[in-house]
Amino acid sequence: MNQTLIPPPVPSPAPAAGSSGLASPTFSPLYQQIKALITQSLQSGEWKPGELIPSEVELAYRYKVSQGTVRKAIDELSAENLVVRRQGKGTFVATHHEARAQFRFLKLMPDAGEAHQPENQIVEVKRLRGPAEVTRVLDIKSGDSVIYIKRVQYFDGVPIILEEIWLPGTTFKG
Repeated sequence: MNQTLIPPPVPSPAPAAGSSGLASPTFSPLYQQIKALITQSLQSGEWKPGELIPSEVELAYRYKVSQGTVRKAIDELSAENLVVRRQGKGTFVATHHEARAQFRFLKLMPDAGEAHQPENQIVEVKRLRGPAEVTRVLDIKSGDSVIYIKRVQYFDGVPIILEEIWLPGTTFKG
């Protein structure tokens, strides 16, 4: 008698909160995988803030990928200000203590003359239930507490920037 053994079905993992329940394979490009490995090395303290990291060639050899793949990973890390590239010197772990760190994402300079520090004026601060769009972006539960801050930045007495800042309320007790 010819019997075929059929293994019992393997239960699939529970769907993540908010997912449709359909399992889908996860894929990330190779450069993003290398970026994740470099980020792990940064987080583990393998390279300290301000320290030179290995060259692209050395990292390519270490991870057994092309130099172009490493370059793309470092480009993203640089764009996220986790590392700083210095022409002719190499790539360094960002310290976040550099002068003018507040302008890391905002490059606002006058056409002529010296740069001036902005004056900040807080217009409004309040704790409230987060609007749906805000809670979605902050990845918190709908209706959770949020902190709303509205401020104006003035340059040479002229209001230039109106900011609306939303922060998770659980971060700020009281």
